[in-house]
Amino acid sequence: MRKLLLVILLFAATCSYAQNRKLWGAVEVGYGISLSDKGDAYDVSYGSDHKMAMSLIRALLGYYVTPDLSLGVGIGLNSYTQLEGLNTLPVFIDVRYHPFTNKRFLLNGDIGYNLATSENNKDGKWLFDFSFGYKLLDKRISIIPAIGYNYCSYSIDGSSKMNQSRHSLFLKVGVAF
Repeated sequence: MRKLLLVILLFAATCSYAQNRKLWGAVEVGYGISLSDKGDAYDVSYGSDHKMAMSLIRALLGYYVTPDLSLGVGIGLNSYTQLEGLNTLPVFIDVRYHPFTNKRFLLNGDIGYNLATSENNKDGKWLFDFSFGYKLLDKRISIIPAIGYNYCSYSIDGSSKMNQSRHSLFLKVGVAF
């Protein structure tokens, strides 16, 4: 845990001293509820008493190509819990767009791949996120709460017939430098 905090602090320090305001970095944490109560591979329904949950922590680094559009990369840790717990290590491309003249509103999309999972018999597959956020502070450090949708897929035992997917709605808070 100390190593993770040290990496996050070094990442934040590097980004906060960047002279170019086009370069930015962020750390995001979030929590959500899963819309997936049924396991596709085993055709098992867990029922309404066993709602699955999703949590995430991510580090991002991006660059504003235009004043309205930013491209970046990120790495994180996603956790899907309840009955069948699964942790994934996603690597993704981050796209941020400010659709209005007020630059505080932003649309955020991530697409990537889950490099690893916490289970030996599960192989990571695609990850997709979409969120809508608002910058509370537009200074050197910004706090950005957002609401969004997450899709995660993985296969069991490397079989294409045993695919699982998780659909989640989440709230996240990002600290951007």
